[in-house]
Amino acid sequence: MILDRPTVLTRIRNKIVYKADIKTKPAKAAVDGAEWNIYWGCAQFAITHACATLFMTYRNHSQLSAHFQDLFAPDETYFHTILYNCAFSARTAKGGAEPADGISNLTDLTNLTYFEYPKAVKIFELADYDQLRNLPHLYARKMTTDRSGSLLDRIDEDTTG
Repeated sequence: MILDRPTVLTRIRNKIVYKADIKTKPAKAAVDGAEWNIYWGCAQFAITHACATLFMTYRNHSQLSAHFQDLFAPDETYFHTILYNCAFSARTAKGGAEPADGISNLTDLTNLTYFEYPKAVKIFELADYDQLRNLPHLYARKMTTDRSGSLLDRIDEDTTG
């Protein structure tokens, strides 16, 4: 909500922070007397019921809420921070958090979802059908009804017989 209706001063501050690449939040958060590292990843990822239950235990956690309330793209940090600071970290596909130095682009974090992000997220169209059909990913994003309608119809035809 804070970032949804910024004042003029907040907009100026945000531009300065962005242009100068100033880190306004610490890379760690205090949670129940422990110091948690802040992690990030894709907003679209698969979890088990037990992991969802873990996330729900933190849904009203005041310290986490305070740390994440004014971060950009908190959906790409909040859940990963909980996950990688708990015992569930060892149960992830990589057995823990991936080192940040091996991640140069958001697409390096793709798991079940395929997308392309050269400068802006690519909108898939019918011409991309064969490429998408042959990928190991379960999902693809981004699609819009006006540009991807024919592609979505083709996918429906294949999946419904």
